[in-house]
Amino acid sequence: MVTEKVSIVIPTYNRAALLERTLESALQQTYYKTEIIIVDDGSTDNTKEVVISLQDPRVVYVRNPVNVGAPESRNIGIDRSSGKYVAFLDSDDEWDPRKLEKQMDFIRQQQSTADFLCYTQIVMPNQKMYITPAKDREENQPLTEYFFLYNEFIMTSAMLFPRETIRRLRFKKDIKLFQDVDLCLRASRMPCRFLFVKEPLCTWNCDHRRDRITVNHDGYTRFCWLEINFDYFTEKSLKEYLHSFVIGSIKTVKQKRLVQQRLLQWIRDKRILMEDAFPMMKRLNSL
Repeated sequence: MVTEKVSIVIPTYNRAALLERTLESALQQTYYKTEIIIVDDGSTDNTKEVVISLQDPRVVYVRNPVNVGAPESRNIGIDRSSGKYVAFLDSDDEWDPRKLEKQMDFIRQQQSTADFLCYTQIVMPNQKMYITPAKDREENQPLTEYFFLYNEFIMTSAMLFPRETIRRLRFKKDIKLFQDVDLCLRASRMPCRFLFVKEPLCTWNCDHRRDRITVNHDGYTRFCWLEINFDYFTEKSLKEYLHSFVIGSIKTVKQKRLVQQRLLQWIRDKRILMEDAFPMMKRLNSL
């Protein structure tokens, strides 16, 4: 059986202290035919020295002349990739040694040549070993319900795509939050098959440093993201997202007023029913 190369794309910015651990988890994969593309997004620490010290021919170091952000750094890694498949790993996360092997075995069992996204469960050690997703999507289940109604998430570090699929999709470089959700929503309309390996093969080290690729965004920023992606939402997922992800993240009076104004406009535009918006407005007024 021919073993196809997997390109592992790791964007990083000033993570030298954490990067070695992440790279070791990539280098120790039991699926051996890999290349590891580190895209250094203009780090000012000793990231380059950490990478060079590994002295492994599978490692490719790319340095951006200016900081362009994690999404565009991933796109640069995609463009430099030579494998038939592309997997992503954030520079503070880790993989189980069998992660790629398990995914590639599962892909072979599907005998599919169509566009697909293969993802695994992830474990969050900072959240008392919380594991997500707990279950696969039901057939024809809207992704926004899977994500926001049932709190099942597909993290970037758990994803593996055919290279030609991800080259067409790419990451949107102008969004600051829910980059993984955005990618999944657009993939679902390709259409792209979602292949779930129900094993926690990725560790998401969810710290709270300000320079994380994934950060906590305020309620108004989350509302703006919703407006862009409104067409993906069902009535159920829309209400849950507004209550839990928008109103629950309001941090200032200014944010509250901005969201109130936008909700009122939604009522006038008939994007949301008055009876659905009323309890949200009431809750906003109580903040």
